Amino acid sequence: MADSLDYWLERAQNTINSELIEDAKAVAELQRIVTLMYAEIAKELLAFYAKYATAEGLTIAEAKKIVDEFDVVAFQNKAKALVKNKDFSEEANKKLKKYNTKMYVSRE
Repeated sequence: MADSLDYWLERAQNTINSELIEDAKAVAELQRIVTLMYAEIAKELLAFYAKYATAEGLTIAEAKKIVDEFDVVAFQNKAKALVKNKDFSEEANKKLKKYNTKMYVSRE
């Protein structure tokens, strides 16, 4: 009877060990996927900042600072009015570019 109990204990332990190994593999795969997603998001954000920086003749750091400080909520109604009135002056376009960049960055 002791041999039978030892057999079942060993079998249960082997099953637990196998499941732990599979769990560790799953966790590693999830970490890999999350890391790739973070890298992709960072790449996309950098592209938005770079596009804005290039259009405005700024460094990426300057563009990031300007865009991050831009108050979307305060400008939202003005943006609607500019589009509605078809005001596409140089100044309006600059503000709309900043607004659009902030919106893209905030969504990512």
